[in-house]
Amino acid sequence: MLETRVCPGIRRVGAVRLSCPVIWRTNRLLSGTLSGSLFVDWDKQTGIKMVIKVYIASSSGSVAVKKHQQAVVGFLEANRISFQEVDITMLEEQRLWMYRNIPKDKQPQKGNPIPPQIFNGDEYCGDYEDFFQSKEDNTVFAFLGISSQP
Repeated sequence: MLETRVCPGIRRVGAVRLSCPVIWRTNRLLSGTLSGSLFVDWDKQTGIKMVIKVYIASSSGSVAVKKHQQAVVGFLEANRISFQEVDITMLEEQRLWMYRNIPKDKQPQKGNPIPPQIFNGDEYCGDYEDFFQSKEDNTVFAFLGISSQP
């Protein structure tokens, strides 16, 4: 069977769908799971996998937020794009990190940014509206900052 390193300390064997805890550079366990396929980009300097992170709220009372989260996750899974879901309702640290790393021009005038918010590693890609527009324009790979799949 084909064995491919997915992240330091985590392996994926064959074509089995991956759903496991993610160990990151600091070897700290993060909230979330890594899903998708082997078609991902690697940071050439660090040798670390570039992970698309989708910040979600599992306990949102908003139907619109739930549908937007499902749309983003469903698209990434259908296109076999590797990603990590990070639930901001589970860890305060992750929620605060997300809030701090969204550019000022993308922050709402009132309140906090609402999920889903999408990052490539530590770089902000956009929110659901940005994702939807990139889907309409057929530029999702550029939006996510990854090369297209082979």
